[in-house]
Amino acid sequence: MRQSEMKVTLPYNVEMIWNTITNNLDSSWRSDLSHIEIIDETHFIEHTKDGFSTEFEITDKIFCQFYAFTMSNKNFQGKWSGKLIKVNENETKMIFLEQITFKNKIMELISYLGMNLKKIQEQYFKDLEKALAKQQEI
Repeated sequence: MRQSEMKVTLPYNVEMIWNTITNNLDSSWRSDLSHIEIIDETHFIEHTKDGFSTEFEITDKIFCQFYAFTMSNKNFQGKWSGKLIKVNENETKMIFLEQITFKNKIMELISYLGMNLKKIQEQYFKDLEKALAKQQEI
């Protein structure tokens, strides 16, 4: 199993962050995705710009506090969780944990070369911060 955890504190309101990260109707702020296909209230599919698809099932959702889901595609299965902690009115700490198990050992070995989980999380936070800054301008 591969795992990556990131802790980031951003100067934005917890509700603003929550609304952005849980809104599957708008993935335009994500630089890695072409779109999200919503199946129902707890299932969705993310489609990357590279044409790769991953299925998700929301397993836990506590308003402005905790968001979790399982994920799977042809190469791996895993789980993701995001904890949001309100520091003050305009500052939120986030702890995101991603755990992935590959379906075969060869893919797992290849993943160390082409799938840097930390880098993927860093890009997610950069995209999120840009989206939040744009929202604040409005």
